[in-house]
Amino acid sequence: MPKRILTTFAIIATAATMTFAQTKPPAPKTGTKPEMITQKIAAAPTGKAVNIRVELAINDQVAPASPGRKVVTMIVADGQMGNVRSLANVRFAGDRSRTIEINADAHPMIIAGNRIRLDLGLEYQPTTGNPNETGPEGMARMSQRLSFILESGKPLLVAQAADPASERKVTVEVTATILE
Repeated sequence: MPKRILTTFAIIATAATMTFAQTKPPAPKTGTKPEMITQKIAAAPTGKAVNIRVELAINDQVAPASPGRKVVTMIVADGQMGNVRSLANVRFAGDRSRTIEINADAHPMIIAGNRIRLDLGLEYQPTTGNPNETGPEGMARMSQRLSFILESGKPLLVAQAADPASERKVTVEVTATILE
């Protein structure tokens, strides 16, 4: 019986020691001054000290109508993350409503001169635009995760999607501009 109590006590003591060790802040190395640690953290590379304007132009076309255009713009610091969330509830005649949603995440990084690597996440759920339509309202949600290289200020067509149930076509053009 005493052996079982000692074993139980040893397990509890070990668990308590492990928990304390996880919550205790790391001790600085011998001879390391606190200001030296702060300088090392401040010197960590985080990108250049400039902003980048990221513009997404979403063209949504149902043939043969002219395309609808939605533009999302955000300013993001080099090497940082930015996101935009847009949600609208559109009411049609007859008390019908439809939610339109655009979500965009951008992580731009200047890689050389005026070239930018952009990691982009985009979710788009459009509406049909036809309040008299009785079938499924709009295209299914479009979701994309892309990484590509851009030249500052030059637009690039990065995605094109077709609705499998209709003649709808959605294109995404991106322009990233270094703001100096």
